[in-house]
Amino acid sequence: MRIGCIFTVRNEADPIVASMRYQRFLGATDFFVFLDQSTDGARARLEDLPDVHVFEDPGYEELLPYGLGNPDLDLDLVRDRFAAHNGVREILHTNMALAVCRAEGIDWLINPDPDELICIDRDRAEEGALSGLLSTLDGSAGAVIFRNLEVEP
Repeated sequence: MRIGCIFTVRNEADPIVASMRYQRFLGATDFFVFLDQSTDGARARLEDLPDVHVFEDPGYEELLPYGLGNPDLDLDLVRDRFAAHNGVREILHTNMALAVCRAEGIDWLINPDPDELICIDRDRAEEGALSGLLSTLDGSAGAVIFRNLEVEP
């Protein structure tokens, strides 16, 4: 089973590397990192890592094909807000990563923030826990929702 993990980040080189290490421990196999106006040298730290696809500031025209044909996506709104809103770019980044996943036979795509950790077991992280969980689902499952738990010091 192949599990893709997508991140859209700006100046988060340290957290992204740590998060990728953790997600790989859980079972993620492929990573899609969209650098969004980053200036911290993240590309140099990521481009030699195995199974990591790095995209740096893809433009609206490059990402537009990944929004076409989606009836739930208001492309006029996306165009108008693309430059100013990270969340709008993130939607198109996710659509692009989904297309790559389908083309490369990647079974699942997860979309955490670099400072978010997927927790399968509340008491401990186990190697392969995410891939183990997802492999138990039959082909009819199209999404898995993980409950968001916030922790603050």
